[in-house]
Amino acid sequence: MQGGQFDAKPFLLYYYYGGMIYLALKNYKRALFFFENVRMHDSTVATSYKLIVCWHVHKLFITISISQVIGCEDWL
Repeated sequence: MQGGQFDAKPFLLYYYYGGMIYLALKNYKRALFFFENVRMHDSTVATSYKLIVCWHVHKLFITISISQVIGCEDWL
């Protein structure tokens, strides 16, 4: 905690890596839940790690969502 504000980095990385683990285990619904937590996190400070993590999570979220809709989870 710095200056009365919490650092978002541990929160973002916890859900990012958790989503990556669930993705590797092919538990797509749980991975989407973890990635959604990263996407919905509201942080007013735009730091480099937040931008990189959120961009990667957004791409993964879209890819997994589309594969769930069309039923082609084998190509992930």
